[in-house]
Order: sequence, then C-alpha cells, then structure tokens
Amino acid sequence: MSFSVLPVLEAAPTVTASTSTSLTIEWMAWNEQTDIGDPPVTEYITYYRIPGGNWNDGQIVAASMTSAKLTGLDPDTDYEVSVAAVREGPGGTGPRSNAFLTVTKCASPSASPILVSATANAPERINVTWQPRGRHCSISGNLRNLCETSFVLQRHLCDIATSSLAPPIETAECRSGFTAYTVHYTAEISDFSGSKSPETFPSTEIILTDLEPYLEYVITVTAANKDSDSDQSDEMIVRTLEETPPSPVNVAISDSTHNSLTVTWSAATPIHLNGAIMAYNLRYHRTAPEIESHYTVITVGETEFDVMYPILDLLAGSMYSIQVRTVNGAGESDWSFEVTGETNSKLENLPLDSSLLCERI
Repeated sequence: MSFSVLPVLEAAPTVTASTSTSLTIEWMAWNEQTDIGDPPVTEYITYYRIPGGNWNDGQIVAASMTSAKLTGLDPDTDYEVSVAAVREGPGGTGPRSNAFLTVTKCASPSASPILVSATANAPERINVTWQPRGRHCSISGNLRNLCETSFVLQRHLCDIATSSLAPPIETAECRSGFTAYTVHYTAEISDFSGSKSPETFPSTEIILTDLEPYLEYVITVTAANKDSDSDQSDEMIVRTLEETPPSPVNVAISDSTHNSLTVTWSAATPIHLNGAIMAYNLRYHRTAPEIESHYTVITVGETEFDVMYPILDLLAGSMYSIQVRTVNGAGESDWSFEVTGETNSKLENLPLDSSLLCERI
C-alpha cells in the first residue's frame, strides 16, 4: 500500500490590500520540487480568525491562483490569516501555513463636527470654528437633545470631567480614536477648492488664508481617524470682505463732436473686482491748444462692467486727457491710464448746404 504525503505550505501569506471589512491575501504557490508533499495540488483553502479564536474557512481557490479576498470582516479588528494546499482525494488537505497577523482598517467615523461658524475678517481670510459632536447624555427634559449634540454643553450640563475638545472616542469607530479635523472650502464661482487642518489636534479653530476678495466660499468640516474621514458637516457659506478694486481697463474714445467726447471702458473681470461696483469716477482736463491745470471730476452712477459715457460742454477743436477709476464698498481704485481725445472744430459739424455757402467775387 502506498501513502501520499500531504502538501505543506510553511511560509505565511501576506496582506496586499485591506478595507474596513475585507483583506486580500497572497501566498507562494506550492512547489513539488522544494516543498513537502506529493502532487498534484488541486486547490487552496484560506483561513482567518481573531487571535486565540477558532479558525474560519475563507475562500477555496483553484491551484492556478495564489490570492484571495476575505470578506465580511469587522472593522478595526486583529485577524490571523493562513492558507493550506489541497491535493486530490479525500483527506487531501494539508496543514495550515504559519499565520500572518494583520488588522482591518477603521470604519468611517460616525459623528461629524457640528456648530460650524465661519467669519470673514479680511479680504483674503476666513476664520472657521466648530465643535465635536457629543456622546449620549443621561439628563432628561428639553436640554437632552441639545446636550447630546454639543460636547461643550455636555461638559457643563452632564458633568463630563474633561477640558479636551476631542470628540468621544466611541464615535471615531477606531481604537486609536480621532486624529485630525479637516476644513474643506470651495469658491462658488470658480473651480478652486482646498482643504486645511489645524496644526494641532484637537484644536477646533483655523484661519483660511490666501483667498480671493469678495468671493463666496462653501465651507464644511470633517473629523478623521487614522484611515478615513467622517461625513461632512453642514455647509457654511461666507463671503470674504471687499478690497479696493483694480483700475478699469480698455479705456477709449469711441466718438467725438465739436463739444463732446464719448468714453468707453470696462471693469476688470468679475473674479478680480474685489467688491460690488458702486460707481465710477471720471476726470478730464484740457491739454491743447491751452493747458488746464485742474481736473474736472464726474461721478458716473453706473454699476455695469462695460460703460459708455459722453462728456459734454467741451470746447471745440481741443485736446483732452481722460482717466477713469472704479468705486466699491472698500474704496476707490487707482486711476486708469490716460487716454486723449480731440473735439471737432465747429466747421466740421456744419451741414453741407449750398445755400449757406458764400460765392467768392
């Protein structure tokens, strides 16, 4: 009677990927030249267990495969994984390999930050504060829901003896607890988005810098454990403060008569306006044939981006220098570059009528 030796895998498998509920493991294929046992190997069986517990069968895979995915596991849990080779015939399962100790990833935190507040305190800065969501509170009455929501109130109403602003560890869904807060912010009328975390945890305040003036930002906050973030908090929308605007562009003279010049200009593109346009100032002075030392300043009550404005009651046949500036809630821009225009002489504006011409004698 001949006996077959069961195939033996000595080396422990390795983990190549993990989630909060699964582990992907990989192992070296059984080799009839170097490993103990008789061929042919027909399949592999994977095993897993909590250390010290009973082994559970995982997947059965064909001999041509050397990896498998174990599913239905618990988050943030230690597991030992092993594998055995199987040859054909009853009782052909070899011994389990050495075990590899690993841990599944933590689930996403179950509590996101609350009471998010955002305040613009400069044209390019927003101050953001928040609170961690609290744990269950044993008090009753009208204050119970509020107490369960606000960790700060819990410290006063529920006699939780702590000065930390860290959220309750049980809501982290991770034995190591929370590791960071992250503030996420997006500009509403541009493709810009960013995120920033306080330098120290569990600080619940941060200043966002290098923002665009007078833009609305959508702000949310998340809490994170070592593996993943919580859901985002409720959104806060805040607009940065106004800043003095840039000078108008494309200033030009579009038309002239003997006593008027029509000026056109454009505001800078909307994202760089730095505020809501309230008006424009226009100034001009005569430069030829005589030079006027003083400027005449006109307030143009337009709030559009593109403006056309006629300057009236000018002198015929004269050169004028013209500049424009933008006015918003933060102040006035610098004056634009100068443009010059010349009014027509009076003769250029007379109708061509032969009855008005004098015959030369």
